[in-house]
Amino acid sequence: MFKTLLVDDNDMFRQSLKSVLARHFPFMRIDEASTGAAALHHHREHQLVFMDIRLPDTNGLELTRRLKAARPSSLVCVITQFDIPEYREAANQSGASEFMVKDTLNEAAIVGLVEAMLAERARVLIVEDDAEVRAFLSALFEDCWPEVVVAEATWDQVSAATSLRPDLVLLDPRPGSEGLDQLRAIYWSKEAEAMVIMVGVDQPEQVAWALGRGIRHFVLKDEQLFDELVAAIGGQLQLPEAPRQCRLWPKGLSSRTPR
Repeated sequence: MFKTLLVDDNDMFRQSLKSVLARHFPFMRIDEASTGAAALHHHREHQLVFMDIRLPDTNGLELTRRLKAARPSSLVCVITQFDIPEYREAANQSGASEFMVKDTLNEAAIVGLVEAMLAERARVLIVEDDAEVRAFLSALFEDCWPEVVVAEATWDQVSAATSLRPDLVLLDPRPGSEGLDQLRAIYWSKEAEAMVIMVGVDQPEQVAWALGRGIRHFVLKDEQLFDELVAAIGGQLQLPEAPRQCRLWPKGLSSRTPR
């Protein structure tokens, strides 16, 4: 799940920002914090942070430094009411990616900022009905390639999630004709890349359909074959080689029959 954190003690501003983000980026999980202490409670989890400078218990710039030290790949946008050159320079020195003034913020500016941030990162969509498998695959990216933007969806949520415009889709189709319809929908979607890595596909008709369209990556949920999935992900996204500990499919999941 792509996780965003809003750190601001103004409840009305947080809710307004959250509403805009949720409307345009439905694949996001959006958390809120009104204090620095609350932000630090789950600071390692979030890929995107909107940070106010003046907080009740700390300075947002110092908090930005702490967040970036804990998770260097996170993107932080400092937001403030005060357009002061010293603040801009301090935000840059703290590791913030962007600096925005609240009085100039509007929906278009917020959406444009997030889209620009996402465009700089590799983007992956995981489509999987099994929550445990989704969680494991998300953790795989977090451990091996934390800079990659990852969104999760069940098949019932996939239409909204493709607004991420992913570079790569990892999916586990349902069996039979329903699975074939799912593959066709993803393949022909203008919001998703054509190359799809399929996880747990063992239906011959689905394999034949995908092979006929140049899709070559099929990885069963098997402990021995999971290394192929990691290698395929890295190759498709041109990522550095993953550490060995990232390449093992958990036995508790590999023992399941692919759906």
